[in-house]
Amino acid sequence: ARPVWGMEVFNGKLYIGCGDYDKNAGSNSSYRYMPLYAYGLKTGHWQLEAKLDDEQLTRFFKANNTLYIAGTDPISGGDGHIYYYVPERDIWRTTVQPGGAAHIFDLLFTENDMTVYAGVGLWEGDAPRVPISKNGGKTFPAANNAYFYRDGKQITGADLGIPSGNYARTYNIFEYRGNVYA
Repeated sequence: ARPVWGMEVFNGKLYIGCGDYDKNAGSNSSYRYMPLYAYGLKTGHWQLEAKLDDEQLTRFFKANNTLYIAGTDPISGGDGHIYYYVPERDIWRTTVQPGGAAHIFDLLFTENDMTVYAGVGLWEGDAPRVPISKNGGKTFPAANNAYFYRDGKQITGADLGIPSGNYARTYNIFEYRGNVYA
C-alpha cells in the first residue's frame, strides 16, 4: 500500500484513498487499477468496493447524496477522473473529465451542490484555469472555465515561471464570504 491521502465515512462505511501519482506507482506497481477499500462500520470487515482507473485517490467529497472522489492520475493516461458512487445501484461511475486536466486535486461543490469547481493540474503552456460544472459535475464545458489574471491580463504557466514539461497545479479551492478562491 502507498500513503493514505483521504478518508471519509459514507453510507455506513469508512473509505480510504491511497496511491502515489508522483511516482506513477499506484497502490502497487503490479496493479492495473486502484483498489478502493471500505471498512464496514457494522460488519467490522474490509471489502473491495471498486477497481478504479487511477494511481491515487486523494480526496473524498459528500454532495448530491453521494460520495465523490478526486482521481489524481489515471492509469490509462489522458484527462483526470472524478468518481462517484450510485447508491441505488451500489456501483461506482466516472464523470466526464474536465477537459485538458491531467490531474484532479480538489473539488468544491456550491449552490446546492450543482456548481462544481475542479482544482486541476495542467501543462505549462496551458492557461491555468479552474474548470467549472453548472450541472452537478456531469459536464465541464470550456466556456465555464475560470482563468487566472494578473494586472488585468490572463496569465499562462510560463508567466508563473513554470519550467517546460511541468504542470500548473491548483491543489486547493475554497469558498470564503461568497467568493471562491484557488
